[in-house]
Amino acid sequence: NVRGELVTTTAPSRRERQRAATMAEIRTEARALLSTEGIPGVSLRAVARRMGLTPAALYRYVDSHEELLDGMSADIHRDLVADLERARDAVDPSQPGERLLAVSRAFRAWALARPREFSLVFANPMTPLGKEAASELEAAGQHMGAVFAGAFLDVLTSGTMAPPDEGSV
Repeated sequence: NVRGELVTTTAPSRRERQRAATMAEIRTEARALLSTEGIPGVSLRAVARRMGLTPAALYRYVDSHEELLDGMSADIHRDLVADLERARDAVDPSQPGERLLAVSRAFRAWALARPREFSLVFANPMTPLGKEAASELEAAGQHMGAVFAGAFLDVLTSGTMAPPDEGSV
């Protein structure tokens, strides 16, 4: 650390790694259900069935259906943010207007390709940017909003955005 003291970190225990792997599998199976069945098809019972668990066993990992949906929504936000950042970063930073268009187009393409994920994620009310997030889901949503806010700020401060070509919108 900055004081020169020895800081030791211990690797996660086998039990912690297994728990993390099970949590990841739960969210993966829930997302698979979402993509095939929609939000109504995502139930703790259905996830447990896909994993070969009893519903009661699933409650060792997830306290409620709402917690499952919130965690899955946070994962979706993180994946979306990665896509948006890749689109933004593929454009020269000296072209803030083009970067904003790239982020916007990537968001639209994502939403059209994943209508059920879009519905789940954007049907949830979020804490506004600038306020402390009250949950993992709100923090993920704020991070996604920050990608757009940063792109807009870059355009505003550069004063260089020209209207897009008619065919490129």
